[in-house]
Amino acid sequence: PPEYLPPAQVTEFWRAVVEHGCSSATLFPVGAAEHVKMNFWQRRTIEPDLFVELIWDNGERRLLLVEFKWRAPLSGDDQLHRQWREFLTAEERCDAYHLFIAPDISAGLNAKGEQDIWGGKLLLRSWLSILYVLRALNCHGSLGMQTWASQVSVLLGKLGIARFQGF
Repeated sequence: PPEYLPPAQVTEFWRAVVEHGCSSATLFPVGAAEHVKMNFWQRRTIEPDLFVELIWDNGERRLLLVEFKWRAPLSGDDQLHRQWREFLTAEERCDAYHLFIAPDISAGLNAKGEQDIWGGKLLLRSWLSILYVLRALNCHGSLGMQTWASQVSVLLGKLGIARFQGF
């Protein structure tokens, strides 16, 4: 979050989440965003859990519409569709990605399978994949990022999101 980390580290986190599992895809502009804004439960006609705006000094931007789930179903089968269509303008959708983060991403797969309106911009991430991103950032990030990633990893572990350790 921008309150705890500078824009460069917030960019690093969101870049890692967005590009996780993408084969050699570069979905963000090079370098760190100059301005970061994150709003929880921002309401337009519909209310996603988080709206992230990252703006680079050359004017490029990435918007992240984020829906978090934790042992709760979507609010209707069309929740993700409605968020994409109703929250973002057509212009914003050009620079946006829609992240669905949940213990089980099958609801996101179902939404995509029913009607893929995102054109590759609906990104499904399990909480376990977020843990893997955090562990990578904890190893290679700055001290502030390492501290934050470590604390979030501990929290996820307490919530039962842990990497398989073997027999």
